[in-house]
Amino acid sequence: MQVSDEIPINQRTIQDIHVGGKTYHCEVIRVKIDQLEFDLANPRMTGKLIGLENYSVEEYRKQFTRAETLDLMRQIVTAGGLIERPFVQKCKGKPDKIKFTIREGNRRFHVLLTIVDAIQNKKKVLSFDNLRLEDYDTIDVVVYPEDMKEKDILVHLSTLHVKGKKDWDAWVKAGTVKKMLEDLGMSENDVAQAIGISKSYIDLYLWAYDKTLEYHNGVGKDDVKWINRFSHFMKLYSRRALRNNWITEKENMDMFMNWVKEDKIKHAFRISGKIGLEDVLADKQVYEWFKVGKNTLNDAIEKIKEKKLRFDATDNMQVDIKSTIHSLHQVLPKMTIETAREIANDPNELKIYEETCDLLNNRMDEISLSKKTSKK
Repeated sequence: MQVSDEIPINQRTIQDIHVGGKTYHCEVIRVKIDQLEFDLANPRMTGKLIGLENYSVEEYRKQFTRAETLDLMRQIVTAGGLIERPFVQKCKGKPDKIKFTIREGNRRFHVLLTIVDAIQNKKKVLSFDNLRLEDYDTIDVVVYPEDMKEKDILVHLSTLHVKGKKDWDAWVKAGTVKKMLEDLGMSENDVAQAIGISKSYIDLYLWAYDKTLEYHNGVGKDDVKWINRFSHFMKLYSRRALRNNWITEKENMDMFMNWVKEDKIKHAFRISGKIGLEDVLADKQVYEWFKVGKNTLNDAIEKIKEKKLRFDATDNMQVDIKSTIHSLHQVLPKMTIETAREIANDPNELKIYEETCDLLNNRMDEISLSKKTSKK
């Protein structure tokens, strides 16, 4: 819905939200964007800013990449204003001008500020010009009630993003689950019920989140893409055989983190593929090869596939041998005298038949020996 021209500033309507069996009546009001501030503790961003203390709004805004905001900017400008209302919370102890903190919709706020700045400086926004400032510097917001507890706000935000919206990735969802458990003291059952995920998924999130932080604070401290490695730990934990045995050994986890750092595991999905890491670990020869130098998991998996193809080819050959013997058994009695004479008079053909007889005799000796051995 486009920002409504029918709602004057400070005229209030109500939007109900339901959290944990409670209904909260949220006011919907229209405000100037200079009355709003970013939520610097927003779960979506704090994961990217781990290790930075007292970071500025400018540092916060730098985390929004052009790639992830470009489509949103195009949507907002094409619609002539903000489509979806942000959820905000009243500020306390802030300068008079700042009235609300944006709890949901920080990326939209960032894009709006970018658009307003361009309009004020008479610059084009994408390919659009002559945009009206009043369409972007005043928006409708949904205000959480002052008596709404932080726990219920976080559950509501998590319900929006963990169960619904796509703009919280798995890393942020995991951090949110961790906050609900550790900071708000919620039980796993409460978290699972509140945001609609299974308890096993909570275990997966927590383990992978902690291991990603351990990687970042250890061997991966210089890895600028360390948050992206979260998916590696997710995939590792998702494999039951690895989860129940291999990852319980510290030596193995140390090796895994080094493999991630050295980019030996380029694609996380390879860890849990139809042929994956556990297959490499089970093949001693391939595993030892994989550990050396810059050999990657992708390469190791290809080696296992090649070995499988060779084994399959061998198996197919054995089937072919049996089939050929059965065919010979059926057709040899039908050989005519004329054919026998032709073979006898052709040295090359005769040699093939003689060698075939020798091979059959040798194999019969082996079959007889195997038969005697099996009886014992």
